[in-house]
Amino acid sequence: IVYSGESTSTNETAAPVPEPMAPPATRLESPKLAPQDVDSAIEPLTATSTSSFDEPSPATSDTAPTDPLELKFHTLLTSANVDIEELQKQSWKGIPGSQRSTAWCLLMGYFPLNASRRSQTISRKRREYMDWVRQTFSRGEDALDRTLWHQIRIDVPRTTPGSPLFQSPRIQRSLERVLYCWAVRHPASGYVQGINDLLTPFYFVFLSPHLSHQYVDTLDDSVMETVEAD
Repeated sequence: IVYSGESTSTNETAAPVPEPMAPPATRLESPKLAPQDVDSAIEPLTATSTSSFDEPSPATSDTAPTDPLELKFHTLLTSANVDIEELQKQSWKGIPGSQRSTAWCLLMGYFPLNASRRSQTISRKRREYMDWVRQTFSRGEDALDRTLWHQIRIDVPRTTPGSPLFQSPRIQRSLERVLYCWAVRHPASGYVQGINDLLTPFYFVFLSPHLSHQYVDTLDDSVMETVEAD
């Protein structure tokens, strides 16, 4: 969503992927930001990341599923050239949760339809985003648009306040970077309240394939960077 600057309406009716819950001992309360805390120092990403942007998405595994619907999408998504019209047709009634991330990226034009070009293109787009993030935040908070950054830092803790996932400080810092970079790159619209809520379904769908056996706080930095860039 950051790279394209567009959001695509979907008529998806499939049941949402169950939201992973943090263990009781680590569940996070919604942070209460005092005025002086809102402008506290940002937490930029490390410049020494070991992420591999060429790693395939978990949803594009070569292992064929046994469920008929999942198998149908698996066949579509792993073909040498994805038939976008057929994918649109099949997606109308809902996409299996295990393949939703890849399908969304193809439907929105973020992933190339040609499988041979996909890895290189995705790697380039992800690196472009991370380079933009490091360039933007490496100069410190004083170099940011203060009004814009202040509003985003106020709104992010209010985003889906009942969700432990989106109350995770790690997720919130990531949402802040996405929203700020998107607003700077799209000045015609900029940031307004509500864009943070538009971001959450994309973020959750792209994060979900990595959460099957792990909690968000245990995910490797390279995984979080990939989700954020997408």
